[in-house]
Amino acid sequence: MPLLGQARPVRGQDYLTVADVAAALSVSAATVYRLCERGELEHFRVLNAIRVTRSALDRFASQAAG
Repeated sequence: MPLLGQARPVRGQDYLTVADVAAALSVSAATVYRLCERGELEHFRVLNAIRVTRSALDRFASQAAG
């Protein structure tokens, strides 16, 4: 069983928490919430929690870099 805050493989996707995304992008959790709110970072909600797929994070990072 993965530790809390780690990506969990589900149906071939890694679902990342806000903390995971913030660490990967070297930004604060508040920045990740703003990116989601503005629609700049593709995400979905599970109950009241935001989750981001690894592929959505990769797309965002490549767009931000280029």
